[in-house]
Amino acid sequence: MKNCNFCGTEIPDDSVFCSSCGRNITQTNDAEVQQTADTNVQQTDVNSNQPGGARPLDYSEYKHLHSEPVYENPENPGPPQNPMSSNEFFKKYADKNTKSMFSALMIISIITAVASLALCFMDNYFYLIDMLFYAVMAICLAKIKKWYIPLITTCYSGIGSLLMLFTSGRPSGILALILGISCISGAKKVDAAYKRYLQTGELPYINMDNK
Repeated sequence: MKNCNFCGTEIPDDSVFCSSCGRNITQTNDAEVQQTADTNVQQTDVNSNQPGGARPLDYSEYKHLHSEPVYENPENPGPPQNPMSSNEFFKKYADKNTKSMFSALMIISIITAVASLALCFMDNYFYLIDMLFYAVMAICLAKIKKWYIPLITTCYSGIGSLLMLFTSGRPSGILALILGISCISGAKKVDAAYKRYLQTGELPYINMDNK
């Protein structure tokens, strides 16, 4: 057994590609190897006090060291035989900001649904539509990580904001609009990376922004 020059993972002696980081271990650069080793040492120090001891570097933490695509199956690049679902892909590779925006929009949808339900008990039955819509959207945001879910939520919130502006003179739902736009932008990037993954097997360790 030997260690990968780039990430330090233990691999068989006859390996050409690292099973962990996907790099071709026969093509090395002394400066790059040293930089990776230094980073590994620093990461080990940072995580030495965590439960379970030190952990290996996350791909996003050393993506700047890669100059070539990383594949799910490095020894046989191409479309994956058993591809992960889009939701699994989102959970694993979406950037933290996009995940946070999805969670925040889901929470706002739940709060809006509860508030609309309360208004229904005050004989404002028109809000029953809002309650049902935001309840469904909260479930969809939790279960379906696709860009069109926040798009639907954003469009509905935008229409509601305009109606409130014309009827009462003050807008509402501005926060939902901002979060929705952020979700759409981030989810679009994840969706593009997922399509590339299905076509080529390429993983977005170095292609996604804001990791």
